[in-house]
Amino acid sequence: MNRVILHILTFSILTMSLSTSLKAQGLKDSIRYYLQNENKFNDSVYAERILEFSNSIFSELNSKEIGLFYQEVESEVNAVNNILARAYLMEINCAYLSNSSYFEKAEQCCQDLITLGRNHNRSDIEAFGLHDLSYVYNHLGNYDGQLDLLYKVIDIWEERDSSSEYLRYAVRQAGEAHSYLGQFDSAFYYMDNALVLENQYGDSSSLCNVYEKLSRIHLEKGDYQESINYGEKGLKIAKALNIKVRKQTNLMYLGYSSFYLGRYQQAIEYELEALDYYEGMRNSSSASVYVRLGRIYNSIEDFDQALRYLQEAIEIEQEISYDIGLAKAMVERAYTYIRTDRYNAALDDIEFAEKVFTGVNDQINLANVFRRWGDYYGAQNICDLALDVQNKAINILEEADKRSTLAKSHLEKANILYNCTQEDIAKEEANKGLKLLEISGDKKGIMDAHLFLYNIYKNEDNSSQGLYHHEMYTSKLKELNEASEQQAIAEERARFKVKQIEEDSALIEARNDLLQGRNTLYGTLAGGLVIIGLLLSYFFNRLKKYSTQLESQNLKIESQNSDLVNLNKTKDRFFGIIAHDLRSPLAAFQGLGQQIRHYTRQDEPEKLTVLSQQIEELSGRVNELL
Repeated sequence: MNRVILHILTFSILTMSLSTSLKAQGLKDSIRYYLQNENKFNDSVYAERILEFSNSIFSELNSKEIGLFYQEVESEVNAVNNILARAYLMEINCAYLSNSSYFEKAEQCCQDLITLGRNHNRSDIEAFGLHDLSYVYNHLGNYDGQLDLLYKVIDIWEERDSSSEYLRYAVRQAGEAHSYLGQFDSAFYYMDNALVLENQYGDSSSLCNVYEKLSRIHLEKGDYQESINYGEKGLKIAKALNIKVRKQTNLMYLGYSSFYLGRYQQAIEYELEALDYYEGMRNSSSASVYVRLGRIYNSIEDFDQALRYLQEAIEIEQEISYDIGLAKAMVERAYTYIRTDRYNAALDDIEFAEKVFTGVNDQINLANVFRRWGDYYGAQNICDLALDVQNKAINILEEADKRSTLAKSHLEKANILYNCTQEDIAKEEANKGLKLLEISGDKKGIMDAHLFLYNIYKNEDNSSQGLYHHEMYTSKLKELNEASEQQAIAEERARFKVKQIEEDSALIEARNDLLQGRNTLYGTLAGGLVIIGLLLSYFFNRLKKYSTQLESQNLKIESQNSDLVNLNKTKDRFFGIIAHDLRSPLAAFQGLGQQIRHYTRQDEPEKLTVLSQQIEELSGRVNELL
């Protein structure tokens, strides 16, 4: 009987797919009709209808279908006399090529659109082409080139229509592009203008996009709490209006900022929620979510889980042939490999990433490549090379005013110097990093910096400085306890279970809605399919009845084997979590004896009282973990 139900459900889903397919086919047929009957419509109506179709095609067709369809109608598009309508249709192709990472063809498409506008003295069409080309430059990391194009777009629309949504969007894009280059004064100047324009001419949807851009810019600058504030505003509007792409992007920035503030559980929740909205899509945006999850798990030293997420990201980027996204994922995977002593694998990833970013002259990502080179050489105690590449990274990040990343680079350099027995210079670098981290509010980074300095001063027998850094480390550790790695993993597993239940419920609900709400045509079709399904199920069961017991035994064996594998993985994860969670409180215990002796000699009983409270809290924490 279960097989019968399964077949009914399968055929119902096929019916739903057929409905979607018919809707997409209807859209393509409508576009063909308008292409072949242009003379039946006046110019304004014709252009408006083509614009509607152009906007709809991206929600009804996948990327491959869009590309194939445009190839079919390209000659008819080029024959359209209405220049504005032709431009809208050409933009379909430009967007498809850019989203599919065919950047050379996308650039040529945009240039053709610009030429079309200039040849017909249509500055609006020229602006469309310039704006589309700015997206291509953004994907390629050519932010200076992107800004030059956006300046031209802004000039055109300011002259044509100061209330235009195209102008408002270009202003927002210019603000974001300046932040990529570390030019934050200019970035905020454009965003202030964007807010004025939106309050005067815009709506909630466009205001949501402004908040999203401000969240990104504060993230780039290292103002993580401000980034969260704007991200929450943007996400609230996006959910109220049910704008999927805005929900995805705001969740991404909230995840980033939570991560940098040491709120790992919250960061994981944001990233997984963003992943839900992609609904299984495999593109550069969904791949970036997997990269960020990999980075979070690298930070909590769960390298197996980090590698799983990074592998998924790399496979997606390889499928869509997006080398820049692939290089970013490989930079993060190289870190995982270095921390697990797989140096040859790390070397391959670093060399590939350096080649890609050098080719597009992306200096910021090159700085991250140099940081990985520093990790690679430092882990093998090749001091001169490690310091040389780390200095290259620092120079780039200083010029771009990337405070948070610069702080981490100083700490990485300090660690190299310390391992190379240059303790005095190591302290200077660590203090530089600490000052930058305190400005940005990176709690996890601040804690790591204090622990690093404590270990240096402890080895030098510098009691006062060592005790200060130990106290600061303990204080930050207490703040970060709320972001327990074990809890984050448990929450992630629970989310996956909830997600599966929701998907199953949605599937059943969709089937019921289909059965109740379809019209006569689809009712007849579905009824016929169900009857066929029942007949096929009947004969299928007749043929398979003698093999049922064998199949059941096989499934039982497979299930038992799967349970054993999962139990073994759970055991490994359990021991890993214990090892990691115990490390932090035990590190805090290390300096307490030294502090007690120091304060006893100094006759400071109030300090001893504080230490006794710390001992009680830390011992309680260890006991709770055990």
